[in-house]
Amino acid sequence: MRSQSINGKLQHLLRSIKLNLDEVNFYAPLRADVRLVFKINWFFEIEEKDRVVAATTSKETVENEETLSNFVQEQRKDLKKSRELRRPFLDGLEKRSARELFLLANRVNRISPRHMMAECLCPDCKGRKKIQCPNCSGYGVILCPSCQGQEGGCSFCQRNGYVECPTCRQSKLVPCTTCNAQGRAIINKRICLLAKSTSLLEVEISNSDALASFPVPVVDYACYEELLSSLFFGLKSSEYGENDVYKLTYAVKTSCNALRFDVRSIPQTMCFFAVDSKFIPLCYPHVLDYTYELLKIRLQECGVGSLSSDVKAKIELFSEIVNKPFLCSLLKGYESDYDRVYRHQKSEKGNSDNFIPKAYSLKDRLANIVASRKDSLARLLSRKLLSHTNNMMTEEFGQEFCYNLVNFISNLKYRGVATRRIWDYLTLFIWGMTFFLNFFSHNLLMFFLPPLISIMLSIFTSYYITRNLKLYEVVMFSRTFTKISKFLDTKYDMLRSSVMFFGVLFIETLVYVLTQKYY
Repeated sequence: MRSQSINGKLQHLLRSIKLNLDEVNFYAPLRADVRLVFKINWFFEIEEKDRVVAATTSKETVENEETLSNFVQEQRKDLKKSRELRRPFLDGLEKRSARELFLLANRVNRISPRHMMAECLCPDCKGRKKIQCPNCSGYGVILCPSCQGQEGGCSFCQRNGYVECPTCRQSKLVPCTTCNAQGRAIINKRICLLAKSTSLLEVEISNSDALASFPVPVVDYACYEELLSSLFFGLKSSEYGENDVYKLTYAVKTSCNALRFDVRSIPQTMCFFAVDSKFIPLCYPHVLDYTYELLKIRLQECGVGSLSSDVKAKIELFSEIVNKPFLCSLLKGYESDYDRVYRHQKSEKGNSDNFIPKAYSLKDRLANIVASRKDSLARLLSRKLLSHTNNMMTEEFGQEFCYNLVNFISNLKYRGVATRRIWDYLTLFIWGMTFFLNFFSHNLLMFFLPPLISIMLSIFTSYYITRNLKLYEVVMFSRTFTKISKFLDTKYDMLRSSVMFFGVLFIETLVYVLTQKYY
């Protein structure tokens, strides 16, 4: 009964990630008596936070900037000295359960907040009424969306790797939205003690007979809440440490079960741990680290490697990603996540020059801005991916995988030099054919044939040779992106098609005028 139960728990987890159980081989389970120890430490920091107030009521008092500065200095001194504000809060923690403490630690806890409103210089523009353009960080240009600033560039950016910023139009500054370009604003200053905590859940094997044969598990942070909610942890100690750190220790005795298993596609034996008769997971087997490893490498190659300009490889890889339900759900929310990260970085204060060495070139600085956005987006996507897959991959692997995914999507726009050359040769060919047919033949059919051929050749080239139209079709039918043009460079093929078509009309008109004049 016991082995069937832990087997059933593990099988349920493996089914949740769409793993075929016929490929899994289970070993006999092991059991040991263990002691789970939950440790949580509380400490304090002084926090200041400003909030711009759009309007005030007649009852609210608005001070001047000097009064606000004196208020902040006095309150910081007071908060550093007043231990009585901390003691009642910390002493009350002893009356809470381990689960309540864990949930409390995951919320923001502020003690004795003090407020004051004052009219000050705008915290964003410092009275200058304008701020650096958040889109380009005050450089006036952004990295080329077509070639991503890669070596050699493209025709869109004239081979230099960057283009004019569409937000500020190279002015580098935009009106401050915080103060509506007034230079001053009413600030609600809040200063308080911020209670923060660190927690750790450890496993100690109780019976010495199992020490040699039973593997010691490391508890996943994702399992903390369920363990603390399902098991009764008793308070063992509470004391003040150095720097007024308040330490609490809870413990519970229970049984732990370990089940080793093999997956045909994974080269090593994995282990699943669960405690109590309910078989609550201690740590999840990170199966997806191995099953997604090859896909992660392919994403990296198609993003920045030799395959970055191979549209065929991009189409195949994108189709494979869409067919995986966990990854498809990431793509469907990709646009909203991208916009959220972009808005967050726009609202951040400070100049990027503070952390980019002055020796870096302009292209390096722009690339650093793009890399920062990619990192933020990858962290957001990895949290969603871990949640969707029941934490069946490590956090580090999830972040690396999602960064490669972000890089792959951002490089869908990239076109190689070969694409431009193909369009050049085909355009010259159709123009030459148009001139030849119309100059030596005055048949009406010859007048309509070249424009028709140019249209058909443009569609054929974009769909079967450069494959940009094929990629657009695949993305469109996947129903993942709403604004596909944000991620695909369809404008280039449309531009070259238009140049080819109108060039044909111009040549036909020119030849007609010349033939009428001389014949």
